[in-house]
Amino acid sequence: MKIEEFKDYVWSFYGEDGGIYKDFFNNNLKIQEVEKAIEIRLAITDLVFVGDSIDREIVRDIIFKLRNPALHVEYEHHIESIPEQIRNKYKI
Repeated sequence: MKIEEFKDYVWSFYGEDGGIYKDFFNNNLKIQEVEKAIEIRLAITDLVFVGDSIDREIVRDIIFKLRNPALHVEYEHHIESIPEQIRNKYKI
């Protein structure tokens, strides 16, 4: 799957303009947050990126962590595998 298609896929679930689960982010998710979370997801090396529902949920969890680093999320174990320099850059 191409990254642009995956971004649209994520947005269709969580986007502020009609996403199925837009209320997860209080109807105020910005596309820049999705792009940043995808960039971070691609830095996770212990899981091959395929653009499926698991990747979408990991991106969701990354967005939650970007908004609140202390929050515990479903895919915490993958987020913990993000390289330290990326985690520090984004304060995850």
